[in-house]
Amino acid sequence: MPFTSKLSLVALSMLVAGGAACSSGSSGGGGSTGGSSVAGTGGKGTGGAAPTGTGGSVPVNGTGGAVLATGGNSSGTGGSATGTGGAASGSGGSVGAGGSATGGAAAGGSAAGRGGGGSTAPGSSGGAPGPGGAGGPVNHNEFILYEDSAGKLFHVNNATPSANWTVNSGTGRDLQLIGGGKVMLGKSDGWDEYMLSDGAKSGGVHGFSGTQTAHRMADGNTILASAGAGGISLKFVSAAGMMVKQITYAGFSYVRMVRPTKAGTYMVAADTIAFEGNEMGMVLSQATIPGGRHTWKAMKLANGNIAVTSGYGSTLLLYDSAWKLLVTMGGKGQPMAATIRPTFYADFHLMPNGNFFVMNSQADSPNENSIQMLEYSPTGALVWSQKQPVGAPSLEEGIVLDGLDTTKIQIEPEGMLISAP
Repeated sequence: MPFTSKLSLVALSMLVAGGAACSSGSSGGGGSTGGSSVAGTGGKGTGGAAPTGTGGSVPVNGTGGAVLATGGNSSGTGGSATGTGGAASGSGGSVGAGGSATGGAAAGGSAAGRGGGGSTAPGSSGGAPGPGGAGGPVNHNEFILYEDSAGKLFHVNNATPSANWTVNSGTGRDLQLIGGGKVMLGKSDGWDEYMLSDGAKSGGVHGFSGTQTAHRMADGNTILASAGAGGISLKFVSAAGMMVKQITYAGFSYVRMVRPTKAGTYMVAADTIAFEGNEMGMVLSQATIPGGRHTWKAMKLANGNIAVTSGYGSTLLLYDSAWKLLVTMGGKGQPMAATIRPTFYADFHLMPNGNFFVMNSQADSPNENSIQMLEYSPTGALVWSQKQPVGAPSLEEGIVLDGLDTTKIQIEPEGMLISAP
């Protein structure tokens, strides 16, 4: 994958958070709004067929990821859906022209899947989002995104579209909140910094050719990773642009993301391999990633498990600490593949609810008809998705801003974004 890869406030063709994008003209599980409260565990409705196209809702099925309203009884094209143990009735929520509401948020019930999101006409909104997902509520609102093919940064706010902006950043790689209301974009020779408020460029450091990733550490130094004849090199660069130390892992000729762990080691994505290395340049453990090519990012989680996005393998893989494969998320054979068009799984983050937020980049074949913002439960069920902004045919990096303190550096020593101490 080569190093390639103002948002119209009216022309955003995406769903509100929790109501994912799907096909125009064909129902993603319509039906009546609301419904009576039901106790106990009911059956799953498929939510209707998953046609192709743009606009509308994405019906999702699987463990913890069925399109159900908590406590609500909604019937429609895709079959009836009964909530789990809820005591309150659901509400279908508002929809755009041409769409009908199904499910919706329900007060007081336990979350069994994603509520809301009726089918819609192209460009209009689905139903209001509801709680769901195996790990807790899925209801995202605000994002910062990097698009690879044209080199653009997008700020997306579902609730306040007037806050949206787009800037031409040029091609880059890696995205991080670095405090002070800024976001950092790794560049081919260092990094640039932008204000989250309006996208204005506010600084950067350059002069480190071959840079493939840039990650700001809690101490304020930035890791710049590159690869060459001598192996993978991690350069630690101060805010003033001075290199303070370097680590080299010999025997590798390709690198993407690098993330420090809580233990002081480094998780490195190296094409078909992901590995953990130490400060001395020793590889402590590694695995060849099934189907992996241009493997993008590896992170060690709090429980010792390791999560890896496989690049062109279009999967997020969960391993135990000994690199035994536990769960495969996504892939071209997943139930929603025809609608999502899985191509290249790039950036991801562990969310507070235990789910995984993943970028389905379109890599060398940019495709705005795909769905590129995805979320999987820990068991691999697709529990949420949202279509990328208009003009973003190949998202590579993305961060959900909801709940994050943008005044502080956000690091991920155990997979989930936290404020640096």
